[in-house]
Amino acid sequence: MEGSLAMWIEQRVLPLRDADERSQQQAMFTWWESVPPAERFVLRKLITGAFRVGVSQRLVIRALSQVTEIPVDSLSHRLMGDWTPSAEFYEQVVDASAEDGEAGRPYPFFLAHPLEAAPKDLGETEDWQAEWKWDGIRAQVIRRNGETFIWSRGEELMTDRFPEIATAARSLPDGTVMDGEILAWKEGVLPFAVMQKRIGRKKLGMKILTEAPVVLMAFDMSEVD
Repeated sequence: MEGSLAMWIEQRVLPLRDADERSQQQAMFTWWESVPPAERFVLRKLITGAFRVGVSQRLVIRALSQVTEIPVDSLSHRLMGDWTPSAEFYEQVVDASAEDGEAGRPYPFFLAHPLEAAPKDLGETEDWQAEWKWDGIRAQVIRRNGETFIWSRGEELMTDRFPEIATAARSLPDGTVMDGEILAWKEGVLPFAVMQKRIGRKKLGMKILTEAPVVLMAFDMSEVD
């Protein structure tokens, strides 16, 4: 195929998302006829999103860190949230002088991991702290530059889905990021099935907001001032 991979992604494949069905069809026929038969396999992979290499995100970040000498935690932060795969974005990621992120960018979520050693190696059990495993949606609530953002651990922006939390977050000072669990709550935590009724709705009417009110059970302050 003529042109670089970046050109195909940025100038041809991604713009198809906003095109009407007829334009998408015409583009596909044109491309299909313009490339040799052996390259149509790669083209189909690009269009369907199946053109990928089986490596973990953590391995990619470690490799970028070795090449650029930018700390892993900084690269992880830069790659959180919404971004478009482009040559320009790559240059921003590997720019050692760049600041770590836009106003709405979340921090990498700190997840639980199995112990790598025996429990006794952690010290006396009297010094341990245990926390309840809440059955909700892991989230970060961000308040920066007068704006509020709510992110899921899957890096999905979901501010509009939880208007009561977004409204409450307006009272937070700028430069505040809280990590926690969004729970269906009415005089106590409600079953996750109640939350599921709400998640599937594209529009949140007063009825569902009343039947499935939510709160953020915050357990960490990732950023203050």
